[in-house]
Amino acid sequence: MSFDINITGIEAFGKHGIYQSEKNNEQKFLIDIFITLEKLSDDNIDNTINYENLVDDSIALVQNESFDLIETLSQKIGQYIIEKYSNLESFSLKYVEITIHKPETPLSNRTENISVTYHEQLK
Repeated sequence: MSFDINITGIEAFGKHGIYQSEKNNEQKFLIDIFITLEKLSDDNIDNTINYENLVDDSIALVQNESFDLIETLSQKIGQYIIEKYSNLESFSLKYVEITIHKPETPLSNRTENISVTYHEQLK
């Protein structure tokens, strides 16, 4: 038995990019989180992933960190989720996928969206 959690379009503002203007001015980022759990033990929110905390923590990471690459940002969010939730006894975290969308880039006049996806399969 497994469960997929899918949260899409989390809006966050941060300073990520290689250009100085991207480091000085906040930009909009959209975050998609996909997680697979197995062996969920009961119907208690304290024994699983609270979506509200997951959203808040992801937004905070975008706001409080600064990376040149959205590849690094997606990996940091993924690793944060793995570190926070992989050792809980009430379920087994099996898969994490994080997509970072950067809709407002210097290529915006030629592209609709640029995104990067980080994914990790756990044992």
